[in-house]
Amino acid sequence: MFVNSSIDNEEFLPALSLNALILGCLMMWATLPPNRLISIFFLIAFLYITLIALRKVSKQFPLILFLLFGIIFTLGLGSPSWDARSIWLFHAKRIFLENNLYAQLDNYAPWSHNDYPVIFSALAATLAKAVGHWNEVFPKSVLLLFLIPPLLVCSALFKQKFLMVLFLAGIGVICRSNLFNGHMDALVAIYTCAIILITMKINKTQVDSSSEFIYPTLTLISFFSVLIFLKNEGLAISLVVLLLTFFLQTNIPKLNIIAIAVFTFALYFILWKWPVLKANIETDIMATGTHQRLIDRLFSYHDLQLIFDKFIKYSGIYFGIFLLNFFRMRLNWAYLALPALFVTSYIVILFLIYLSTPNDLEWHLSTSVKRVLLPINVVLFGTFLYSFVSPLNNSKRED
Repeated sequence: MFVNSSIDNEEFLPALSLNALILGCLMMWATLPPNRLISIFFLIAFLYITLIALRKVSKQFPLILFLLFGIIFTLGLGSPSWDARSIWLFHAKRIFLENNLYAQLDNYAPWSHNDYPVIFSALAATLAKAVGHWNEVFPKSVLLLFLIPPLLVCSALFKQKFLMVLFLAGIGVICRSNLFNGHMDALVAIYTCAIILITMKINKTQVDSSSEFIYPTLTLISFFSVLIFLKNEGLAISLVVLLLTFFLQTNIPKLNIIAIAVFTFALYFILWKWPVLKANIETDIMATGTHQRLIDRLFSYHDLQLIFDKFIKYSGIYFGIFLLNFFRMRLNWAYLALPALFVTSYIVILFLIYLSTPNDLEWHLSTSVKRVLLPINVVLFGTFLYSFVSPLNNSKRED
């Protein structure tokens, strides 16, 4: 039997509570925008739960130090990146000034990608409301609010402080400036990794009662819901991970997986996709001639080489790290099926997107590929580290 034969709900409760606050804030903006007092209360509640979760300073010291550095970087720098300034923070400023979550759906400044979801922008506007005014620096610091839930879960699941130090150092190297510059890609990557680690944790645990799945299921609902509202890529990632989980993870009740999918996609459709469709906001990826471009580039050696070269350049080392697992004879490889198949599936999706892009392929790759590959790189690195946690290692199992 496994050494760890039950699910410790304390691993999930702080992250679940914080994600619930984030989603509650988004729902509040969608129905009755918060005033300054409510915005202050939200931030105090978030800070209180975070401090409770980090109260064991010796255990959480790596995460505390990481967040302190994050505060310095986010508050010490503006947002020189075009995407951060002209999409996410621009939408946040509109929400704040117009007191309306759906301000961008008038399709003013269509170059700002008005179809992009706005959970980050809504929280940035909430911080501005709490402070009482807008500037170009402090609203970006809500990035830290999004980082805390997945990092708390990762800290609990890695168990060993050394593994958490390696993970934090790893995401620092992988994501670099994207962690704190106002882009959503690093957040998407870390939430994706946390979701996959939670799923692996649940599936490798022997559970005596279906009631033990309540907290993990609610936690996954909260993580998928935040992920899908971070960026359009979150929708594709959620679909892939949920489908793989349904067919691969035999220890998780199918009904629970269906419940996660139904709640997540219903919330996304009601709060965001339906208003976007009603406003006739279009995405720039799907344009006339998509299928023909895909076919033409599929048979173009130059275009294929461009894509492969970029993928190998920015993800090759992390594939190499992940593949080191297969030289460890005592590793229970079955647990790595989920991350391996997710990475394979998501690469295929990205490959098809680049083949069909209406933009110049070389320009599109040079401006985006480093960021869109972050979920792949973080998942490969994070699950490699997690493979050292019992019982993925067969040497940790009892006879």
